[in-house]
Amino acid sequence: MTKHQLELPFVRRELISHMESLSDPQEQQSLWVEDKPYKNFMYGSFDTVIDFLYREYDLADIPYDFIGEVLVDKNEAYLLKELDKTLDILFERYGGKLSDAEYITKPEWQDVVAAARRLLDKLNTTPVEGL
Repeated sequence: MTKHQLELPFVRRELISHMESLSDPQEQQSLWVEDKPYKNFMYGSFDTVIDFLYREYDLADIPYDFIGEVLVDKNEAYLLKELDKTLDILFERYGGKLSDAEYITKPEWQDVVAAARRLLDKLNTTPVEGL
């Protein structure tokens, strides 16, 4: 199987890490709510994920612009945009001021987790050089 080359594989690695966090309710409870280590992680928060997706790289707003840099193809970009839509719904309904513990109890949170899982599964099945 051919491995894809990306301009920013380190950003993809970070995206995968954040999707692991966003798709794992046990990690969210342990790290985000109880502030306890989980697996190999000592800290984390929903805000850290949001910072990465929207503030550091703007990946979630314009995922198609990152094809060839962080994402391999339009399928990955589509799944990232689907995650963006679930997050938009969450923030439109509840705003941006809730605690992590409050967000993860909202009914819409399950859609966020599911979208993150779909993206993570795709990212993990696409071979990329340097990962």
